[in-house]
Amino acid sequence: MEDGSKGPTYFLCDVVRTLDALDEEASQLNIVISDEYEAGRYYRLTGDVRLAFKREALGSAHVFRLPFHGGVFCDRTFKDAVEAAGIVTAKRSNGLWFEDVVNC
Repeated sequence: MEDGSKGPTYFLCDVVRTLDALDEEASQLNIVISDEYEAGRYYRLTGDVRLAFKREALGSAHVFRLPFHGGVFCDRTFKDAVEAAGIVTAKRSNGLWFEDVVNC
């Protein structure tokens, strides 16, 4: 704030849409099956990962979560819009980091 006080916190978005849209057969990732996870499985996205999504499950969604992973995923349309708005630039992430994990 102009007077130096801390202003309110604003978030770009709060992603609550969860879609079971990962095509596990066409993807390359480590799927951990364990009772330690609430849903009984977890998508571990480390190492050489390539993700493919089922277009029919995504529908018109641009931003979503997967049921077996805590991260947020977006499509190229969303990423391009964020960059066009100047929110993410080559020199500043402004708290957003995009990692391309789609097997095109």
